[in-house]
Amino acid sequence: MVQPAILLFRGGAEGYGDAINVGRDRYHWSFNMDCRALGRATVSNIMDKLSSSTGIDGEATAMFEWVDNSTPNQPIILVAGRNNTQRYVILIQNDSETLENQNTSAGYTDAVLYRESDGTTEMAFFCNGSSEDALEQRSKAGSYSKSGHDAKADHLSLVGGDLWRSVGSTVSKLTLDTDPGVDSNWGVAIEVGTPSYPVNKILDFGGSPLVLTGQGVFRYNPSPFQARFDNLTPFVAPHPDNGKGGSMDGRGRIYYPTENEGLLVLTFGAQSQQRPLRFNTIDRDTPFGRIQTLVADDEYVYLALKPGTNRTVAPINKVFTVVDLDGGAGGPTWVDATTNATDHKHSTVVALTDMGANDNYLYILNDEPFWGVWIDVAVTTTGSATIWRLAYSDTPGSNSFTAISNNLVLDSTGGGLRSGLVAFDAGTDIYADGSWTTTTVNSVSGKYGLRLQGSGATTSLTAWRIAIVPYRPPLDTTQALMRWTGQMLAGALPKILVGSWAGERLVYQDVWTLTSAQIDQLVVGRTTGKNSVGRQTLWAATHRGFYHVAIGPTGDPARITWPVTNSTTIPHVLACSGHDFGLPSHLKRVSKLVVNGEFLQADDSADIYYRWDNDNAWKKSGPHTPFPVIVEDIQGHGRILHVAVSIQDASQDAVAPYISSIEIPEDEWVDEGVQMEQLGEDLQSPQSI
Repeated sequence: MVQPAILLFRGGAEGYGDAINVGRDRYHWSFNMDCRALGRATVSNIMDKLSSSTGIDGEATAMFEWVDNSTPNQPIILVAGRNNTQRYVILIQNDSETLENQNTSAGYTDAVLYRESDGTTEMAFFCNGSSEDALEQRSKAGSYSKSGHDAKADHLSLVGGDLWRSVGSTVSKLTLDTDPGVDSNWGVAIEVGTPSYPVNKILDFGGSPLVLTGQGVFRYNPSPFQARFDNLTPFVAPHPDNGKGGSMDGRGRIYYPTENEGLLVLTFGAQSQQRPLRFNTIDRDTPFGRIQTLVADDEYVYLALKPGTNRTVAPINKVFTVVDLDGGAGGPTWVDATTNATDHKHSTVVALTDMGANDNYLYILNDEPFWGVWIDVAVTTTGSATIWRLAYSDTPGSNSFTAISNNLVLDSTGGGLRSGLVAFDAGTDIYADGSWTTTTVNSVSGKYGLRLQGSGATTSLTAWRIAIVPYRPPLDTTQALMRWTGQMLAGALPKILVGSWAGERLVYQDVWTLTSAQIDQLVVGRTTGKNSVGRQTLWAATHRGFYHVAIGPTGDPARITWPVTNSTTIPHVLACSGHDFGLPSHLKRVSKLVVNGEFLQADDSADIYYRWDNDNAWKKSGPHTPFPVIVEDIQGHGRILHVAVSIQDASQDAVAPYISSIEIPEDEWVDEGVQMEQLGEDLQSPQSI
């Protein structure tokens, strides 16, 4: 009997995410591959870091595009942010960033582009909380002022032609053509929901405010004797973080992130023929991270995934803090904080208040290596720390550690500003190459150690839980470039998914993976970086840098000439969903695998990785060039075959390489019958796949 051809990949039009997926046009994951063009997986444009970018050095709380006052006007992006002790604004223009405004005060919470009281002069306004300072304004020329201002706000939003603000759980509207900085110019405050849940976002719903709070989505109702806001989603379980990162697109859809029910999508306008509104729910927890924030243009929804979602406290052996490790001032003083760090109780905390001083450290010791430490902050620091310094154990039996450069630390906490993952890039897989060894700390021996210290004072900082992101190996431990695949598989890196609507279903494509801390803000605009080859650019703000990539038809690597896809620092990998050949309980053996595509140039190459479900490591075939790639050395047998393809795009070419299909040809595999014996081994520790 002739065995039929088995198609592992044929373009990926149905998106990513299935672990075992038979007969559908889907793939498991990718690392900088783009499946939006019908029938192909194209090497994606590089999401480049802004030249000499250091990032927001804290948290980016608002990001929007404007123009400068040159002739003609040039586009700019303003990013408002905060760290533990300061607030500031960063200007992005012409592939560079400039720190414009910095003050020792509570950080900015929001910003908006509006106009002066004359009704014509454009002005940007910044707020830093209703219990902090008055609104600050910035002119097109770049001058800042809050002279004569007494109005305060938690959030600002332009709705139609009106400016709205929130103060706690209330909102109010500015009297038209008056100064937003003067408190008496604002109208009567209207309560939205209950005071326990402050406003998190105000959106423009066809010229009427739509308010997102932790209690639900509220629509403005001006009809009663007294205007009010009606809750459209009373079924939502309240949570203070519901609505944070919410957004809307140009087709009448409101995206309301919730902590418990996923991403709620409410449909209005031309898309809705019913009253009241329609809605559906999208799983916010994707296979490689939780949706953190999103932005939409006229075609796609861009969704940033938060790193560190896949974390655990289970294998943590010890958590220590130490003061005066060198023995000065009567030290060292050791505190075993393991129980407080891992008991999941908000009432028991780890005191990290002194971790910024010399010879004061936080130690995480574990039986297995790990890609990062997640810190759930109970009380944020008021000190000057903006990043955690990291070091890893390097000598067995000795409290010896190798420091990781600050610019290679991927700190999503901002040094204790908020909860998040503290990950790292040591240049290689330090476990696989033997650099990271077990050590002895405070008489606890034989453990992999990571040492943390604040870059400045960590005053007041406490954590109610500390977890780790367990080690996952890369597909290939022999190539430094592929080290990122291990961190991505562990969920230690942020991704940007690109979603498009197919009826009532949002199809995700896994397009970009950033080697950075978490993404705070996304914006689409015409401000350019060095590789902004398209008419529009997607910008991402992270703790340690600003990233950009060309988008739209003129930025699509499958459509334009000379796309910016080549890189010596970023891999391009497509991983197929596991395939059981339609025989889930049968063993199979494969004699030939074919990868079809185009434009794999003489200086490019493709590596093919594969494993059976019972294998404890990936196997490699390659490098290969050109297409089609034919692999005839597939070893072993099993029930489910997993395949991944890595493309090394060595130099910028006129056309981007792409994969059109991955398949096992007809009669190039054998059915060995129902599995009657155990294959493989128990899961190893640490994981080898």
